[in-house]
Amino acid sequence: MKLKVRLLCIGIFLSGLLLQVAAQTNIVVTGKVRNKTTGEALVGASVINEKTHKSTVTNETGEFRISVEKGATLTISFVGMTSIKYKVTEADAINIQLEEEIKKSDEVVVIGYGTQKVTKVSGAISTVKSADIEKLKPV
Repeated sequence: MKLKVRLLCIGIFLSGLLLQVAAQTNIVVTGKVRNKTTGEALVGASVINEKTHKSTVTNETGEFRISVEKGATLTISFVGMTSIKYKVTEADAINIQLEEEIKKSDEVVVIGYGTQKVTKVSGAISTVKSADIEKLKPV
């Protein structure tokens, strides 16, 4: 019986030691995410650890804080901006500047045709009369 208790105590001690060693490999990374063009802080930008998929978002001043393992890759993204990847080498404060995403004009197509009663239409609508088009004299 005493042997079983000793083995149990040794097992608990070793598992606690392993958990402590594993916890020491994580480092805290802090930083700030800004718009490269305007310098404005990006509120709500996502900071994601690619390996564990743990994430955080930037606060009202564009700052974030995340605990990751050394060597982890962070993906920083924001709507309308080009995402970037950052490899963590040490616990450090980093400054990230995201650039606006440039989209080609052929990605958006607006099509309008047909008729419908105004009472059945919801959303924004515009009417252009043929007389207005003739005044512009398009080629």
